[in-house]
Amino acid sequence: MMSNDKKSDMVERLVQIAQPGVPCTNPIVAASEALRAFEATRISVLTPNTDTVNEALADSFQAEGFEILNIEGFGQLFGKDLAGR
Repeated sequence: MMSNDKKSDMVERLVQIAQPGVPCTNPIVAASEALRAFEATRISVLTPNTDTVNEALADSFQAEGFEILNIEGFGQLFGKDLAGR
C-alpha cells in the first residue's frame, strides 16, 4: 500500500506536469492541516460514504497522526444519490 505522502507527491507531480506552478493539495492533506491548526489530535468523522471508503479514510487520517474516535457514513456510492436524483 502506498503511503499518504507518496500518493500526495505523485498527484502533485502529475498536476505540475499538466499545469506547472499550480498549487495542489487533496482533501486529506487539507483537512489534516486545518485540524492541526485547531490542535486536534482525536477526531470523529461523518461522511456520505460506504464503510469501505470510510475504512480507507480512517486509515489515511491515522497515517496523518490522528486518533479516530468514530467514523460513520450514509452508505452512498454515487454523488447523484446524495443529490436525491
